[in-house]
Amino acid sequence: MTEEDRIDPKHVSFSIAQGYDKIPQPLKLGELDQNARNLIWSVIYGSLAETRQRIAGSLWVIAPAWQSVVSSYWVRNRKKPLDEFKPFFDKNVEFLKDLIFNLKINHVFDFLTLVLRHESTPPQVNEDLKQIFSEARLAYRIHDSTILPSATPQAGAAIIQAISDADGYRGAQRHLLDAAEKINRREYDDSVADSIHAVESVIRTQDPKSSKTLTRALDQVAKTTHMHSKLKEALQNLYWYSCDEEGVRHAYFEKGDDVPEEVAVFMLTACAAFVSLLIESHRTR
Repeated sequence: MTEEDRIDPKHVSFSIAQGYDKIPQPLKLGELDQNARNLIWSVIYGSLAETRQRIAGSLWVIAPAWQSVVSSYWVRNRKKPLDEFKPFFDKNVEFLKDLIFNLKINHVFDFLTLVLRHESTPPQVNEDLKQIFSEARLAYRIHDSTILPSATPQAGAAIIQAISDADGYRGAQRHLLDAAEKINRREYDDSVADSIHAVESVIRTQDPKSSKTLTRALDQVAKTTHMHSKLKEALQNLYWYSCDEEGVRHAYFEKGDDVPEEVAVFMLTACAAFVSLLIESHRTR
């Protein structure tokens, strides 16, 4: 069984645990199946129902915190006037349920990103959504308030680790987060650029003289990590291919095609791992 096939035993049925049913396979990038939508809705609806308030007889409204969150989405994403937003519980449940179950994945993630980042969102909602993304086997992970694409659990872990490692490298950290968000917005060529800029930012921070070449940085990494010469060469070639006029972005532009999603995700994962390697090597000098 591969790592991708492993799931938390607390979240499997008796039939799966005993081998009667197959273990559900991880979803692919861009996929949001019925089960995932059900689980996401259970978090949103559960919080809405738990915090709702009665204002008269059988008339209920969503809590002030949720009014702030949903009205923000109403104005920013739906582009509707604020005065047309109504806080009634049943109407908002109908509106949000349709959003979660019927809209495309990017629109669902737009809403979830706003929820994750809004200062009024109940903290437990964010924690529950993080757990649901793992339980639903989505090809995405939540780190702080950002939804990160990850082709595999290992790739997701590498990206999150790089963002964590880059605490002292704000430029690199911001570029990695931007690269992830641009994948979610399907801006794949711009995502590749941000992934590369993350590596460049680390190099410039560690050694301003390395701003135009990776060779000096890799030489230092090789000294502290006993890097094999072939790996060093591969990293150098990957970086050159990404940045050169005939590199990954330009190769697709010349054909009149956009950079594919899988290439953008690969570059984010590779550059994230590269960032972690450069930072860890610098710390051990």
